[in-house]
Amino acid sequence: MPTNKDPDYTKISQSQLDNIIELHKKFLEGDSGGARCVLKFKDLTGLNLRKKDLTGADFTGSIMAEVDMSDGIFETASFFVCDLRRANLERAKFARADFRGAYVLGANLTGADLNRADLREGVVMEGNRSKGWVSKSSENKDNEPKTTKTIFAGAKLAQTNLSKTRARNVDFSDADLTGVIIQDTDMRESRFENANLTDVDFTGSDLRESNFKGSIMTGTILEAVEKQGCDFTDIITEDTINKTLSMLEEPLDTLLENHEQWIASAGAKGAQLNLNGYDLRSAKNLKGKALTALSARGANFVHLNLSKTPLQFCVLDRADMRDMRLVGADMRGSSLKKANLSRANLEGADL
Repeated sequence: MPTNKDPDYTKISQSQLDNIIELHKKFLEGDSGGARCVLKFKDLTGLNLRKKDLTGADFTGSIMAEVDMSDGIFETASFFVCDLRRANLERAKFARADFRGAYVLGANLTGADLNRADLREGVVMEGNRSKGWVSKSSENKDNEPKTTKTIFAGAKLAQTNLSKTRARNVDFSDADLTGVIIQDTDMRESRFENANLTDVDFTGSDLRESNFKGSIMTGTILEAVEKQGCDFTDIITEDTINKTLSMLEEPLDTLLENHEQWIASAGAKGAQLNLNGYDLRSAKNLKGKALTALSARGANFVHLNLSKTPLQFCVLDRADMRDMRLVGADMRGSSLKKANLSRANLEGADL
C-alpha cells in the first residue's frame, strides 16, 4: 500500500484512461497502433472502467479505490498489490488475474468470476533510483522481502466463483460470501471471522489453521475438507439455532396482527410482539409491518429486507443484523446495544 517511501502516484484522468483503453482494444484485436494497457503505480481513484475489456492489462501497484469495474473483462490482468478499496467489481471477469497482496477492503465483488485467480501474499516493492523497483526488505534477521496479505475484509462476494484459486492467508473477515463456490482451493491460515458463509461450498479445500470465529455457516458444505486447527468458536449453524419460528405459540401472522392492535390501542388490546432469540431469516412477511416497540433481543435478522419499515423504539440488543437492508427504515429511539450490523445497508434510515 502507498506509504511515505513510495513514489508519487501520477494521477490519471478519465480522458487519459479512455485513450489508453482504446489503444488496448486495438492491441487485443491485433490492429496497428495498438498498445497494451500498462498503468503501474498510478492513481486511478474513482475512474470508470465499466464494461471495458482489459484482458491482460497491468495495473501493478496502482491506487484504484472506488473505481467502477462492473461487468468488465479483466482476465489474466495484474492487480498486484493494488489498492481496490470500495471498488465496484460486480459481475466482472477476473479469471487467472493476479490479486497477490491486493487491498480489497469494502469492495463489491458480487457475481464476479475469480476462477483460478491468484490471491496469495504479494511482495511489496519500493522505488530505487539506481535499481528501479526492488523488493522492500523487512526488518527480520533473514532480510526476507516483506509480504502483504490480500484483504477482502467487508467485501461482497456473493455468488462469486473462487474455485481453485491460490488464496492462502487471505483476510475475508466481515465479508459476504453467500453462495460462493470455493472447491479444491488452498485457503490455509485464512480469516473468515464474522463472515457470512451461508451456502458456501468448500468441497475438497484445504482450510487448515483458518479462523471462522463468529461466522454464519448455515448450509455450508465442508465435504472432504482439511480443517485441522480451525477456530469455529461462536459460529452460527443449523445446529446452534435454538429458537425457530415453528416454535412460536401462535403463527407469526397472528402475532403481527396482535402487535398492530397493541400499537393502535396504546396497549389496551392485542399483545406486544416478543421475538427475543428467534431465528427470523425465513420471516419474509416482516417488511413494511408496524414493528414499533418490537422486542427482539438476540434475534437473527441476517439478510432480511426491512427497508421503509417502522422500527421505532425497538429493543434489538445483541441482534444479528448482518447483511440486512434497512434503507429508509424508521429506527428512532431503538436500542441496538452490541447488535451486529456488518454490511447492513442503512442508507436513508432515521436513527
